[in-house]
Amino acid sequence: MKFSRAGLPPPSQQELLLTRRLIRVPDVKLTSFLGTPKEGIGYVQLGGFSQNAPTELRIAIESIRLNAPEGLKGLILDLRGNPGGLLTSAVDVASLLVPPGSEIVSVKGRAFPEVSYSSSLGEEEGGREGGREGGREGGRGRREGRRDCPCE
Repeated sequence: MKFSRAGLPPPSQQELLLTRRLIRVPDVKLTSFLGTPKEGIGYVQLGGFSQNAPTELRIAIESIRLNAPEGLKGLILDLRGNPGGLLTSAVDVASLLVPPGSEIVSVKGRAFPEVSYSSSLGEEEGGREGGREGGREGGRGRREGRRDCPCE
C-alpha cells in the first residue's frame, strides 16, 4: 500500500506491506462481579451475537460460578451497545438463561408462516439439547415450523 502524508518534505509517499488475516473479535467483552465475589452477583457484557456468542457466554457464566464462593445468586447480562447478529445465536444465548421449553422468539413474514424458537427440553453439553431443524448444527434452541424459513 502506498500513501502520502501531508506536512512531509517530498518525496512524501511511503510504502507499507499489509498482510490480510482473519481477526476474531470476542462477543463477551467483560466478565466480572458486581460487588464482591462473596455477594455472588455476576456481570457479563455481551457485545454481539456471532456464531461463538453462546459458547463464550456459557464459559463466562461457568467462570463466574466457579469464582463465587457462596454460589451464583444473580447474573446481569449487559446488552447495551450490542448491535445484534445471528438470530440462531441469540436464541442459543437465551436458551442458556430461560427454563427448558420456554418460547424465546417467533418470526412471521408475508412469504412464510410463523416460526417459533424455544429452549430445548433435553440436557446436554451447555445445558440444552443440541441440534436444530433445517440442517443447522450445534444450536440449543428448538425451532418449530417450516424447514425452509428464509429468516435463518
